Amino acid sequence: GLNFKRTLSKEFNLVITRISNHLSIVEATTEIALSLGIDVGTPLIRKRIYVHSMNGPLYYQEIFFPSYSQEFVIDTALDNRSEL
Repeated sequence: GLNFKRTLSKEFNLVITRISNHLSIVEATTEIALSLGIDVGTPLIRKRIYVHSMNGPLYYQEIFFPSYSQEFVIDTALDNRSEL
């Protein structure tokens, strides 16, 4: 239940100014397939997340989902950026 963005913001007194989500369909590489226990070449949805603070890039995250997933929700409230 840890919110990584909120933790970084509080620990380092940073204001998150932008979050960019990029989604694409990719095939599982050997490394990914071994990590997830799936076959090489299995279609996956790749989500790349780029988070920026006022001082520039803060962190990058990459997540892989099975392509048969029912629904994805990306909901980022930016009303109060310091509380992300």
